[in-house]
Amino acid sequence: SSISDHNATTRNWRIAKELARHVWPPLPALPPTIHRDHEDSMQRYESETQHALSMRKRVVVALGLMLAGKGVTIATPFLFKSLVDALPDYAHVLILHLHGRSPPRNTPPWFSPNCHSYDSTANLRLV
Repeated sequence: SSISDHNATTRNWRIAKELARHVWPPLPALPPTIHRDHEDSMQRYESETQHALSMRKRVVVALGLMLAGKGVTIATPFLFKSLVDALPDYAHVLILHLHGRSPPRNTPPWFSPNCHSYDSTANLRLV
């Protein structure tokens, strides 16, 4: 059992290394300068190097965007909780506005009297 586990682990690492080669390509080796087609081999080397570097840049950008998305996913519930927790602090402003009175001066701009996204003539009944 121990030998088969070791073989499976070795095989899995070999597969992971092979796949990683396609995600993070190695930079090509510098071609020897003795060839008669030196110009073509240098152009091919530069092209392969550019391809490998652009692939690496795309991988880094993709990982950065993935981590940023994970961060937003984790932070969103905490942001909503803080917004919901702040609602009772400004409920009196909404009640005053619905009854035609002006809110205090330190009211945030989204509770301004000029904001009519709701029916200001509605009766508010507190239970």
